[in-house]
Amino acid sequence: MLRRAPFWIAFVLISVALSGFAYWYFPRAFPIVSLDITMNRDAALAGARAIAAKEHVGPEGYREAASFTLDEETQTFVELEGGGKAAFARLMAGGLYAPYTWEVRHFEEGEKHESTIRFTPAGRPYGFHERLREDAPGVALASEAARAIGEAAARADWGVDLDAFTLVERSQEKRPNGRVDHTFVYQRPDQRLGDGRYRLRLTVSGDRLTEVTYFIQIPEAFSRRYEHMRSANNAIGAGSTIGMLVLYVLGGIGVGLFVLLRQRWVIWRQPVLWGSFIALLQLAASLNEWPLAWMGYDTALSVHTYVLEMIGAMVAEALGLAVLLSLSFMAAESLGRRAFPSHPQLWKIWSREADGAPEILGRTAAGYLLVAAFFAYEVALYFLTTRVLGWWTPSEALVHPDVLATYQPWVAAIAPSAQAGFWEESLFRAVPLAGAALIGDRLGGRRWWIVLAMVVQAAVFGAGHAPYATEPAYARAVELVLPSIGFGLLYLSFGLLPSIVLHYTFDVTWFALPVFVSSGATARVSQVLIVAFTLVPLWVVLRGRLRAGRWRPLSEALRNGAWAPPAASEDAAPAPAASRPTMGP
Repeated sequence: MLRRAPFWIAFVLISVALSGFAYWYFPRAFPIVSLDITMNRDAALAGARAIAAKEHVGPEGYREAASFTLDEETQTFVELEGGGKAAFARLMAGGLYAPYTWEVRHFEEGEKHESTIRFTPAGRPYGFHERLREDAPGVALASEAARAIGEAAARADWGVDLDAFTLVERSQEKRPNGRVDHTFVYQRPDQRLGDGRYRLRLTVSGDRLTEVTYFIQIPEAFSRRYEHMRSANNAIGAGSTIGMLVLYVLGGIGVGLFVLLRQRWVIWRQPVLWGSFIALLQLAASLNEWPLAWMGYDTALSVHTYVLEMIGAMVAEALGLAVLLSLSFMAAESLGRRAFPSHPQLWKIWSREADGAPEILGRTAAGYLLVAAFFAYEVALYFLTTRVLGWWTPSEALVHPDVLATYQPWVAAIAPSAQAGFWEESLFRAVPLAGAALIGDRLGGRRWWIVLAMVVQAAVFGAGHAPYATEPAYARAVELVLPSIGFGLLYLSFGLLPSIVLHYTFDVTWFALPVFVSSGATARVSQVLIVAFTLVPLWVVLRGRLRAGRWRPLSEALRNGAWAPPAASEDAAPAPAASRPTMGP
């Protein structure tokens, strides 16, 4: 049936229908923040330069960096206890507070004096914070005199409507050189967000206004409740990490590879090459975000030291990742080759010998077509649970200008997706399921061992995603039970190829959304490259078909059951398939 045209026609039609469903209901399942961003990164940098020159804010010989940020704490409070997602949408449209802002940092190597200048998404100046040195000169004014200076400058230079605010707090701090810094906090008496209040902070250092910051005062009780919720998220995630380390890393990789090495069943060259390649992709993704890294630069370090530390950390992380990925791929493929003799040999599916094999094309096409089903499931689940069960996930703004501030925006979508697709399917699917099948072959009850492993891998994989901000804390763990089982059944039936293609394409679709809703030449080039790289597995199969010149069945010599350890293959023919472990369910 799987080789007949009617099956594939029906498969394509169902996939198209599910894609339409997911597209139509996506905004209803995942509330989208309506965000009109008319200022881009270059305009933010230029605007900050103009303000710095006019108001003499920040160091003179400054470097600059910019980022588009979200006040996540305020969003979480409003959506959970300040009126819900509708209230957050009203907050966005009302103009009383801007949770999304451009932040431009002016800083200088070895200098504590720096400034952060803020703009609304539409480009309106929205306050600043200038950090002076402790020993910067300044006078010691009385509180009322400092307040008068601060309020006058806030009105004239930053367009602050102080008539809408009432002073609620004041404090002062005397610096070692005698300068006195005053802080004044104002509140809008006529507006509130549940128990949250609209506030404004002005800081006067000596006789200069050095801060204008709008913020939402969030009740301390909510902060404690939210911290408790996040601790529950993290606790579930920690349980997944322990399970992964014990069952998959120590058991699957450690014990599994040790046993298979003694039996000469391990192939090491290809997994090391693939592990190194994907680790290099991750290194490229980190370097790609270099323009944003300067927002976190500690000016106490020299620029050269910071650069060396950052690069050193990135390289060390890439090396560690390469080792983990290589061992994971090695264990997954070796265990699977021993456990499932009818699967194609993973490292030969793109070889010349496999060119023109309909089995490889079918597995690749199925991976792409199933993306629609998995997306439709996510949309349907959240559409129902948010309305019926009251589940909460933060509203999203699909537009993220920071993506376009990287050197190559397409890398941010492709690199993490390649790692997740290949590594997670290898470690979270192949290692436990193939390992369970082999244990079942040795102890008996192969099917029951596989069923047990299916349950365990679904629990571990789902719990591993629990640290995302969701309410209830177990929401993501429950969400991923069915997809985990789906990935597992796909692996048991057809091997790693379709599940890797599915997982990779699914993640690319999510990560690429900010690029595809952006405009401009940079975005257009990245969109084309994202599509091209997403379809690489298909390009490889079609290239193989052209090289072969015709469709031809996959040779039995390319299936796991035909493989034999080197010692056996040197002196004897491969063992007949009947002597191999039987195919699992």
